[in-house]
Amino acid sequence: MTQDTSKALDMVETLRLVEERAAKVIKIDELVALLSHDLVNPISAALNQLHLLSVGEYGPLTHPQIDAVKRVYSEVETLSNLARVVFDLAQANRAKRRFKLTEIAVGSLIEELAAETEFLCAKTNLSFECRIQAGVTRLYTEPIRLQIVLRNLLLRAVKFSPQGKIRLEVSSENGGVAFKITDSSTGISANEVRDLFKPTEQSSSDSLGVELFVIKQLVELVDGQIHVESESGKGTTFRVWIPSQKS
Repeated sequence: MTQDTSKALDMVETLRLVEERAAKVIKIDELVALLSHDLVNPISAALNQLHLLSVGEYGPLTHPQIDAVKRVYSEVETLSNLARVVFDLAQANRAKRRFKLTEIAVGSLIEELAAETEFLCAKTNLSFECRIQAGVTRLYTEPIRLQIVLRNLLLRAVKFSPQGKIRLEVSSENGGVAFKITDSSTGISANEVRDLFKPTEQSSSDSLGVELFVIKQLVELVDGQIHVESESGKGTTFRVWIPSQKS
């Protein structure tokens, strides 16, 4: 066997091993996505029952019992958020291997997200306002990732706003499209803003810091940018900018 033939066989074997490992990674992502998705239904059912319990659907509760139910509800809600983030990340990883920039209709994307947000706001003391600048109609990007990013930021805005208004503004900006999500939360301190996108950061206003770390990674994977403006007591604005054309 010649040296060249030996090298060629070694290369074939290396490629085979790489394909095997890639297949295992895909299966792991699919398993993670399946498990996290299957967790959502029982967790949602638990949250619903806890809510009914807290409002006296099954009989009056004492103040200590109400406080206990609220604490359990908060912990189960954290589990719900974790399952959702893990599912989104697994979906994004799968999309990465099928990465394909696509021209999307901005109006259709926003219409779906706005309907979801309005539904959530209707269950609270929040109002929702959505504005799309005239002429902003098309965007060339990876739709799965962008939808995950905007949905999570809107959900976060609702979660941390006890009352007031959630605003989603879409405009043309610097050769791309900017999405601004403003809430009526208690805001974030300057120190927390500085470390907000770090994977280990868990601020006093955010029970799941890894969520924003994942969002930042997804934005950057489509050559976008994300910024946050906030001040304690004055709400928070997340700005996501996505280039309009393929780079």
